[in-house]
Amino acid sequence: MAHPSHQEAHVAGTLEPLVLAGPFSVAVDDLLVRNGPVEGSDAVMLAVPPGRLAGSLALDDQHIVIDAQDFSFQETRGRVWADIGLAAHGPLTVRADLATLNLAQLAPLGGAGLGGLAEVHGVLSGPFRNLSASATIDGRDVVVTDRAIADRMVTRLDSPDLKRLEFTDIRAELGESKYIGTLNLHFPPEGMWIDTELVVPSGRIADLSGIFVDLPGLDGDVVADASLRGTARRLSGEVHAEFDNVDVFGEKFATGVATAWMDDGVLTIADLSLRRREEAVLARGSVGRGYAMNVQLLSDGVRLEDLDHLQGLPVDVAGELVVDVAVGGTLFDWRPRGRLSLARSRVGERAAGDGAVTFSTTADGVLGWEAELLDKAVRAEGSVALGGDLPYDVRAQFDVVPLHLL
Repeated sequence: MAHPSHQEAHVAGTLEPLVLAGPFSVAVDDLLVRNGPVEGSDAVMLAVPPGRLAGSLALDDQHIVIDAQDFSFQETRGRVWADIGLAAHGPLTVRADLATLNLAQLAPLGGAGLGGLAEVHGVLSGPFRNLSASATIDGRDVVVTDRAIADRMVTRLDSPDLKRLEFTDIRAELGESKYIGTLNLHFPPEGMWIDTELVVPSGRIADLSGIFVDLPGLDGDVVADASLRGTARRLSGEVHAEFDNVDVFGEKFATGVATAWMDDGVLTIADLSLRRREEAVLARGSVGRGYAMNVQLLSDGVRLEDLDHLQGLPVDVAGELVVDVAVGGTLFDWRPRGRLSLARSRVGERAAGDGAVTFSTTADGVLGWEAELLDKAVRAEGSVALGGDLPYDVRAQFDVVPLHLL
């Protein structure tokens, strides 16, 4: 229902036959588009902000033709032409050429959570009870389900019944990443339904993971494809990715691969591995609803002398490092626990024995650790708060210290 706050028209013509034409201006407030034909009978699909239409109109006994050369609803601006049939069934034809459409104004739209600005050229047509729409869209800073998904996106939109939005031939850029595909949004009574097929021919891990959560310290080249369907929080489908030149908190890996699937909103990581030379870091587990994490990290063949963080030390160190870590908490608030074991270590040319560090994280985000090093000659313990400026404390005990290593 619309409540025009001001309207003005000057028309001239004849009443027999009925032919009238002239300029008009209409200011509109409280424009609501509902899913049903009667006010209050169904959910509001669009709540349009105040706006103004001005231009010319022509009326005869068959139809009304409106040419709104000035169509402005806050940031949304352009030109709209409409041919409205006066019969019970219409028909209706609307052509829109919008230089700027504020996508956030297309709300609530079943919880689509849209945002960004777009140039839109489209047509809405058909009998009143069987309308369909099509458009070409060139969007910038595009947001869907309240997530930034593209710096720029070009696509075609078709809606055969105004209850489905079918985006085809998507070509999008996000940071240094490019992706293509399709996205269908349906609006049944129970809520918005998503069906998407996406391919990333060239991308960056940081760009794409940032759609869901920022992971500072994680980046690399990625080629990927995904097939997902369901509601925004209960998607199902498959994801496959291949990585090159991966950087994990300063550690470099040449290649990697990931295979995962989603089932009713739960992500299962079947295989995620990063490799360099003869070394590998493996991950498996799940990320459940509410981003709850249950992920196991394991190492295979990792050696101290190959760690990037230890390059450039004044003395060479060597040894086999075994990682066995479980990560709980959430994707936004990790709770790691596990053990790092060191075997057959050396400092320079001298043997330094075995060692281990065990650790766990409390519910309030404090990681406590205990270490036994140099064949248990050195024992230490401490804690570090995972967050903020990482405050920590350390306590150490020395039994028989092998001075030849100093």
